[in-house]
Amino acid sequence: MLAFVQALAIFAAVAAAPVASSPLPVVVDGKLASVVLLQASRVSSEDLKACCPGAKGGLELVFLMRPSDDPVDVTLSPQVETLIDRQPYLAADEGTGGPRPKLDVRNVDNLFRRYPDLAARVPQGFKPHLGLIVTIPGTPLPESGQVAYSMKLGYHKQLERFSFAFALPQAPVSSPRKPAG
Repeated sequence: MLAFVQALAIFAAVAAAPVASSPLPVVVDGKLASVVLLQASRVSSEDLKACCPGAKGGLELVFLMRPSDDPVDVTLSPQVETLIDRQPYLAADEGTGGPRPKLDVRNVDNLFRRYPDLAARVPQGFKPHLGLIVTIPGTPLPESGQVAYSMKLGYHKQLERFSFAFALPQAPVSSPRKPAG
């Protein structure tokens, strides 16, 4: 009986705990398309300097998408919404005139040439039509948090919203500096 009561207490504690975001990859099905978020990473300072001067931090998200029917007229909206721990993540262009989120559409083979490790992460049975890399330059990212991201995309000049929730990727561990000398 004691074991049963302990099991119930553990179950109640787990049920009351906040739900963590799903591990990647995450598939979201819509009316016009299906989208897979394969990877979320922080943009390195070197890549930020090259793509987005003035940005202090940023996220890079890698997606695959497929249409529900004929792959005609891919439609993307440059408007993205990013929240970290329910607070808006300030993109570098908001109020500063800095770099805007970048959308880089690629054919699937080209995407996997750039990110060869991701080919093994494609969910079984998902037949992608295109790849999409979204770079969101902005303010410095916190060390941890939950990200809520949404974007609009579709086919046939129609858009629908796709939303994803995931843990903020951890910052790279910097190696300790040796004293000069």
